[in-house]
Amino acid sequence: MANSLLHSTAEVVRQLLVDLGYAAAPAVPQVNAWPIYVGSEPDGAGVPDNVLSVYDTQGGPAPRFAQTGELGGNDGFLVRIRASDYQTGWRKGDELQTALAEHPDLVRTEGRGVVIASSSYAVYGIVNIGAILRLGLERGGRRWLFTVNAELVVEQLS
Repeated sequence: MANSLLHSTAEVVRQLLVDLGYAAAPAVPQVNAWPIYVGSEPDGAGVPDNVLSVYDTQGGPAPRFAQTGELGGNDGFLVRIRASDYQTGWRKGDELQTALAEHPDLVRTEGRGVVIASSSYAVYGIVNIGAILRLGLERGGRRWLFTVNAELVVEQLS
């Protein structure tokens, strides 16, 4: 069982992807940016075709943290990619999959700091990263959907 976090795993991953520059907070629109949401995927006027959404999923067995001996978090998450065309969606999935596996800030022993409101977290890594899954065209056949699944090793610090 993973440790209790004030914010969900999906919220921590969203902030991590924004901090690392792979997504943008929807409240801060940027040209050519991928806005990222948690738990839902808005649609309609003002929402671009290219959007990321993060959802909480089941994780695997949780590790113990060497520093404290406490049971750590190893919670699952899914990043859903909605794209205007197949190639754009596939490229974004590949970029995210590679970043989660190889970004230097995610392979440090001391963890990558993530701050949400007044809570801080140490992300020790992303593990069990799955293949890019092509879900096909969304209902209505306009945009392509992909997912990347993984698990987050995280500890809440404050």
